[in-house]
Amino acid sequence: GTVNPGGKLPITIPTSLEDTPSFGNFPGDVDKLQVHYEEGIYIGYRYYDRYPEKVLFPFGFGLSYSEFKIGGVKLQQTFLKQGSSITVQADVKNTGSVAGSEVVQVYIAPPKSSVDRPLKVLAGFAKVVLEPGQSKTVEVEVSFDSAAYWDENSSLWTVEKGEYEILVGNSSTNISAREKFS
Repeated sequence: GTVNPGGKLPITIPTSLEDTPSFGNFPGDVDKLQVHYEEGIYIGYRYYDRYPEKVLFPFGFGLSYSEFKIGGVKLQQTFLKQGSSITVQADVKNTGSVAGSEVVQVYIAPPKSSVDRPLKVLAGFAKVVLEPGQSKTVEVEVSFDSAAYWDENSSLWTVEKGEYEILVGNSSTNISAREKFS
C-alpha cells in the first residue's frame, strides 16, 4: 500500500481478529444467515478504551513525514448549556524538518454515571497543514449534543449535569491535554 502523509486511520486496528468487539458474535446463525451484534455502544475506540492491550493501531493513528506538538489547550467557555457550544483552542507546532499535516482530535469524557457510558466520545477535530517550525492555533466547536446519550428508559437524548473533561490529542490513545467543564 501507499503511505498517506498526515493521513489518519478512521478505525482502530486490533492486535488480532479475536480482539475485535464483535468476534464472539460470528459466525452467527449460518442457516438463517443472521448475525446479532451484541457489543451495543462499545464499538471501535469505545470498546478499545476498555481493553487498550488489544490495540495495534488506535483510532486516529497516522504516519507523517514530520512530527508535531499539541499544547496550549484552552476552553473559551467552561459551562455548556442547551443550544450552546464550547470553543476548544489548541496550539499545534510542526517540530519536524518537513512540511506536513496533523489532525487535532477533541473528545468528551462524561462524569461518573449510573448509566453505562463509554469512557470518552469524539466531539470534533481539525486538520492543520504546517511548514517546519510553523505553529498555528486550531479551534474545534464542541456542541451541547456531543455530551448527550440515548436514554432507553425515557426514549430521549439526555445530557447529565456534572463535571466533564475535554481531552485533546492526535489519536484516541495519545491525549496531550485535559480540561474540565460543567
